Amino acid sequence: MRKIHTVMVKILSFLLETSMALLVLDVLLGVVSRYVTGKQVSWTEELACLLLVWSSFFGIALAFDSRSHLGIDLIVNMMTDTPRKTAATIAHLVTIAFTVVAFLYGGCFLLHKAMFVTRNVMPALQIPDAVMYLPIPVSGLFILFFEICNYAEDVLGRKGKEA
Repeated sequence: MRKIHTVMVKILSFLLETSMALLVLDVLLGVVSRYVTGKQVSWTEELACLLLVWSSFFGIALAFDSRSHLGIDLIVNMMTDTPRKTAATIAHLVTIAFTVVAFLYGGCFLLHKAMFVTRNVMPALQIPDAVMYLPIPVSGLFILFFEICNYAEDVLGRKGKEA
């Protein structure tokens, strides 16, 4: 499990770093072209939106691994061991259910609709707008894996990231 976790974090980190670097270069190109030529390169704004979506979803998934997502644990920290485990179990199961429904099912539904029903094309980039929805199920797979590891660590007492 540790090797799979390490590989998934490396892949996700690479995707996030690459999309952020491309986003910075794209925005820089757009600004420079606007000030040098007086007209912005037409596709830079559209690409920036696309890269921002990808970066955001990859960042969300990576936050689940490092447990950096927003959480309110004031009440949970006041609990004794058994109620704390129960609360953690409920929280993990709700998160897993939400990830499966919203990210995996919902993301795949949007992706399918964009690819096979609407078939829209991004006007400046001339690529299918389905690429805008692709990070939803992809990040959902990462989130699901990381949340299962967190559940194993918190509730089952297994070190999901190290075992």
